[in-house]
Amino acid sequence: MVSVALKFLPEEQDAPIVIASGCGYIGDKIFEIAKKNSVQVVRNPGLATSLLKVPIGEEIPEKLYKAVAGIFKFIYQLDKDMDRTHS
Repeated sequence: MVSVALKFLPEEQDAPIVIASGCGYIGDKIFEIAKKNSVQVVRNPGLATSLLKVPIGEEIPEKLYKAVAGIFKFIYQLDKDMDRTHS
């Protein structure tokens, strides 16, 4: 499995930053840690493979902004929907 973890704080960063990435055993561990910590996970193997090329601690390249923005939008909507159901 290929896994990539991103961090994005719009008030502090210009673009999301890769904070973890790996394939095989490392990818599986990143996925397990995310699930264990209730981090939203979106499966997109093609995008993950592209992001795997970005060094840890670096911003994602501009050519991936649109794809990553779509994922963040999806996650934010899921979080918003979950908040409504728990209110």
